[in-house]
Amino acid sequence: MSDNSSVNPGFVPESWALYGVGMFLLLLRLAARIRRLGITGLQYDDYFVAVGGVAYTMLCVAFNQMLSGGGSNLLTDEDIAALTPESTRERVIGSKWVFASEHAMLITIWSMKAAMLALYARITSGTNVVQRRLLKGVAVWVGLAFIGDELALFLICRPVSQYWAVPAANAQCSTYEYYQYVNAVFNISTDLLILGIGIPPVMKTRLSIQQKMVLGIIFGMGAFVIVAAICRLIYCTVPSLVSYVYMNWYFREASVAVYVTNLPPIWALLRELFPKIHVFGYSNRRTTTKSKGQPSHPTWQSMGSGNRTQRKEFDFDMDTVPISKRDMMVAEHELHDRDLTRSDSLQGDNSSTSSSRHINKHEIRRDVTFTVEHLQANEQAEPNRLRSF
Repeated sequence: MSDNSSVNPGFVPESWALYGVGMFLLLLRLAARIRRLGITGLQYDDYFVAVGGVAYTMLCVAFNQMLSGGGSNLLTDEDIAALTPESTRERVIGSKWVFASEHAMLITIWSMKAAMLALYARITSGTNVVQRRLLKGVAVWVGLAFIGDELALFLICRPVSQYWAVPAANAQCSTYEYYQYVNAVFNISTDLLILGIGIPPVMKTRLSIQQKMVLGIIFGMGAFVIVAAICRLIYCTVPSLVSYVYMNWYFREASVAVYVTNLPPIWALLRELFPKIHVFGYSNRRTTTKSKGQPSHPTWQSMGSGNRTQRKEFDFDMDTVPISKRDMMVAEHELHDRDLTRSDSLQGDNSSTSSSRHINKHEIRRDVTFTVEHLQANEQAEPNRLRSF
C-alpha cells in the first residue's frame, strides 16, 4: 500500500496530540458528571458529548487512514492515465474513508453544538421568556442545519456510490465543493448564534476577574472554531490552495469544539478535589476578621454602607443558574434585616456587661456567596433555589 503521509507530514503527530487532549477532557468531564450525578443522573448534554466522542474518534482514524493510504478519487488527468488495478483499489478505499470522515465531522461538531444548547437551557431556566424563546429558536435552526447538511451530502452527488468511484463521473463526488459551501453556511451561522446567545447572560452577571478570564478563554476558543471553519472552507475550495492541509483545519475545528464543550463542567470536579484552594474565583476557605471585639466570619459579602464595597461572587460552575437581579435584591434585603436583628441583640447583651463596648449595627459585616443550584425534575421543589454559605 502506498503512503501519502509525505504530502502532509505534520498531520499525524498533530492529530493524535489534539485527539489525546480532547478525549482526556471529554472523559474527565464525564467522570465529573458521574461523580456528581451518578450514571442514572446524566443529562442530555452528557449523552450528546458521549456520542460526539465516538464520532471524534472515528474522524481521527479516518483522516489517518486517508493519509496512509493510496489517495482518494480526486484525480488529475495524469493520475487517471497512471491508474492500475492495485492503485484503483487503494483509491476506492481512501475515497470511502473521505466519505466516512465527512459524516464523522458532522456528528462531532453537531453533537457539541447540541451539548452546548442543552447546557444553556439548564443554566437559563427561570430566566425571562424572551431569552428562552430565543434559545428555542436557535435550537430549531441547529437541528434544521444538521438535517440540511446531511441532505446536501447525500443529494449533491448521485448516486452515492460515486463518492468512491475511481474515477468519479461527477466532479462534485470527488471535490465536495458544493457541499463545502452548504456546510459552511450552516456550520458558521449556527456557531455564531450559539456564541451570541451565550455571551449576554454572562455579561449581565457580576463575576470575579478570574471567572471573567476563564470565560474569556472559553469564548475565545469558540471564536477560533469559527475561524477554523472558514480556513478549512478556503483550503477545500480555492484551487491554488487545495491540498491535504484542509485536514489540519478540519481536525483543529473539531478538537477545539470538543475542548470548549467539555471545559466548563470540569471546574466542578476540580472544586471538589481541591476544596482548600481557589479554583478560578471559587473558594470555600474560611477567613477571619481581626477586628477587636468582632467575631470571626467566613468569607461573606459586605453589606455595610459608606466606603464599604459590595462584592458579589458567583460559584463558577456551569451547572448553576445565574441569579436574577430581583432574587439578589430579595436575598440582600433578608440578610440585611438579619444583620440588624443580630446587631440589636449583640448591643443589648453587651450593654448589660460593659458600657465601654459599643457595637454599631452597621459594623456587622457579612459576605455571602450566592449559588443557584438546579434541582432534578423528579425532586418536589422549586426549579431554582437560593442558598447562602
